[in-house]
Amino acid sequence: MTSDSLPAGDTAGAPTSSAGPTVESAASGGKDQTEKSEPPSGPVTTTDLKKLEKMGPVYTPADVGALLAPGDWLGELLEDTLVPVIKKYHLSPDRAAYYWVLVDDQGEVADAVLHTPSGQAAFDQAARAAALHLHYVPARRDGQRVPVWILVRVSLLMR
Repeated sequence: MTSDSLPAGDTAGAPTSSAGPTVESAASGGKDQTEKSEPPSGPVTTTDLKKLEKMGPVYTPADVGALLAPGDWLGELLEDTLVPVIKKYHLSPDRAAYYWVLVDDQGEVADAVLHTPSGQAAFDQAARAAALHLHYVPARRDGQRVPVWILVRVSLLMR
């Protein structure tokens, strides 16, 4: 696991939001569709992606967490999404936004929910676009691939 992604429930070193998670639906593009989500008590062991998506960010146990997939794709993705915003607004290259990312059992991102904004809305939108196109080696529980929520720091430093 890289320092840019933490398993759901492990927020050591990650910023926290006192307002609780804000849910932005991938279907709505994250525009004006925010609602508070209350996490269930205890771990969620469902492998139903739709149920996990509806619940919002919740602790989903796994024996092996989701890891960023290897390859050159990440640099290209960040160049296409974050660099134009950083240049346009003269932002520091170490600016970051934290997103809860729902990784499905194939390693693709099904949803991204803003956890901690960067302080610049255009960067947050670009970071969400990048988060939705990340690729992972899927998490596993009891030898089976399972969907999980993980906390991801989206920045140019992910490379």
